[in-house]
Amino acid sequence: MFAVLGLLALVASLVFLVMYIISLIKKNDKKKRNLICWLASLAAFFVCAMLTPAPEKTEEIATPVPEETAAPIAETVAPTPTSTPTQTIAPEVNKNEGHIYDTVEVIDQMNGIRTEKIGEISVIHALSTDITDEVLADWHYNYCKKNNHSFDLIVYDDIEGFGCHDGGSIIAKDTIIKKGENPDDYQLGYSLKETQYVESDDGKTLVVTNAGLEIDEETLQKAVEDMIPDDYKGMNYDALLSANDGSVEASLVLDNKSFSDKKACIDVMSEFVTKIKSDEMLKSITRLDITFANENDFYRNIMIEDIPSANLNNLEASMEIIDY
Repeated sequence: MFAVLGLLALVASLVFLVMYIISLIKKNDKKKRNLICWLASLAAFFVCAMLTPAPEKTEEIATPVPEETAAPIAETVAPTPTSTPTQTIAPEVNKNEGHIYDTVEVIDQMNGIRTEKIGEISVIHALSTDITDEVLADWHYNYCKKNNHSFDLIVYDDIEGFGCHDGGSIIAKDTIIKKGENPDDYQLGYSLKETQYVESDDGKTLVVTNAGLEIDEETLQKAVEDMIPDDYKGMNYDALLSANDGSVEASLVLDNKSFSDKKACIDVMSEFVTKIKSDEMLKSITRLDITFANENDFYRNIMIEDIPSANLNNLEASMEIIDY
């Protein structure tokens, strides 16, 4: 508002000066006329300056400079070392990191003349120390039961000829597993060290039904063989050892023509039990079962259920005798 009032004042002054100059011209006063013209010019300059609009300020917008992007740093990956092929040994299994069946191999089971597939066999190679009861239960419930294989086997890499077999209703640990010539040829056998399990009622764990023995099985088998005279090893001869509830059972089939006599059979039974009770190695046998035969004739079976408690002075009282 003050700028407008100032402008009006200058215009009024300018008008007054112009009129005054005209009057001086009429009077022909050159000095005053020149001074007044100079002042009028100066006033006109200020008026024009005020009337001229000032240029608009343009806001200078800074152009953003892109930030300098650092080049990505290439991650240096060490090359995988190469080595010469070696025999593959199953690594120790940590049940917190994986399962024993993560490295299972499934093999086709062929018929006898190897012309037709009749099933499948799963084979896992592992160390015997890896097979805890928890690992065995995991294998049974989460792998074996979910697959319809003819056989499910764990073959030990550290104990030749031994492993585990899942038969569905019975799971055997530390049992005999011998590899044959063909990929699907595995022969199963029984061992005194074998522990047998069945499913628990809760369907989550396994229950031991027959505990294995920490025993030198080959030495015990030889001791039993040495106890039996060669005359008793006829065509029907057999000597089997088995474990039952932490004890050893010996089942023998003896073959000799003298066994048609019942007393001869009782005498042989008494002789064997006496040796078993006195020998440190044979003492592990707690049950003896003998079938007496001669070629095609089977005469009788005699059994003593509890050898440690049998009375040597009256062994016949502890015998169960079945005549054929």
